[in-house]
Amino acid sequence: MKNQVKRHNSTVQLKIPKEVTVQASTDLREQFLDCIADGYADFRLDFTNTTFLDSAGLGVIVTLKKRTNDANGTVSIEGASDSIQELFQLTRLKPSFQWR
Repeated sequence: MKNQVKRHNSTVQLKIPKEVTVQASTDLREQFLDCIADGYADFRLDFTNTTFLDSAGLGVIVTLKKRTNDANGTVSIEGASDSIQELFQLTRLKPSFQWR
């Protein structure tokens, strides 16, 4: 399953699926790596419709954050529900991202 990706200047906006499971995480990872290989360093992740994020999905987002840091880029998270924000808080990752 491919997710909706919008590329504008140096920024990629990606709509995160409703449920991020192992399979969806694999697709996300491929999309992130393709964008990074194309020279994009800033990512806006739209979690508006996301209700579930497993550890594989969280791992992919952490990997994205590390790669963008290496390229002096940013990762911002938009529209995350309270439960998604709580997951980032419990794993102590919330301060690592920009929240909108």
